[in-house]
Amino acid sequence: ESTIMFGDGGVDDAEDAHVIIHEYGHFVSHSVAPGTNFGHERKALDEALGDYLASSYSKSINNYRFSDVFSWDGHNEFWAGRITNSTKTYDQLIGSNFYVDAEIWSSCLMDINEDIGREATDRILLESLYGYASNMTMTDAARLMVLSDSILNNTGFRNQICDRFSERGLYECPIVNIDTSDIFN
Repeated sequence: ESTIMFGDGGVDDAEDAHVIIHEYGHFVSHSVAPGTNFGHERKALDEALGDYLASSYSKSINNYRFSDVFSWDGHNEFWAGRITNSTKTYDQLIGSNFYVDAEIWSSCLMDINEDIGREATDRILLESLYGYASNMTMTDAARLMVLSDSILNNTGFRNQICDRFSERGLYECPIVNIDTSDIFN
């Protein structure tokens, strides 16, 4: 049996839509890739998924503070919350706090969302979850996103996705050369 748990504290967590969507993100991840949330970066990816989904939804209805994850439950006197507009790069991964490191991946996803739109980003991201495994890295997740774009869109968003991964130091997509000489001969 799966259960979505909401915390409590200074603000009742289930009063914040970001918390509800974030926690639902954990449910989706657990359902698609059960038993794989082990390892520092894999845990950061799971946190980032929930943060991204919350910000993506929030941005779709209103631009106000959409990048302040937990805008009701956090960003107040009780706790600082998290953000999805960080400029951190992969080489800044601290390795001791997967909540902090999650900002690298969630912010990169929001950049991709800005480039190709929410629907395309969400579809590619959700498809990529089927390849998630224990102890995977953000670089592994980036490769899965590129692969998922190729499956869903025939590489239609490859350049935008690869540019964002490159900016963050997450993944350098291989150059794809298509030999067209056979076509015209």
